[in-house]
Amino acid sequence: MDSVQFVSTIFGYRFQNPGEFTLQQTVWFLGCGYSSERTITVLEPLEARIRPEGVVCEPPPLNLTVSSKPSADRLYMEHGAEKSRTERFTSPVSIRSR
Repeated sequence: MDSVQFVSTIFGYRFQNPGEFTLQQTVWFLGCGYSSERTITVLEPLEARIRPEGVVCEPPPLNLTVSSKPSADRLYMEHGAEKSRTERFTSPVSIRSR
């Protein structure tokens, strides 16, 4: 994609392939152009896995293993009345229920 031009304040685009892309924007205000540029990295689609798969009928405690491709460094969890929290980890990570 070399260029997209819109006369609008709304812009949307979905990248089809992973890679590094440079975004350029020029905004015209009262006859003067203001430009900015930013390079972004689009990652391959996320594949997440939680093991064991399926229905687990065993009583607690239960060990779960969470992994993702590409490797993620954050995990968002919610359990019962507990609020969501973020934990830093290196994929895969094991979680043990109480």
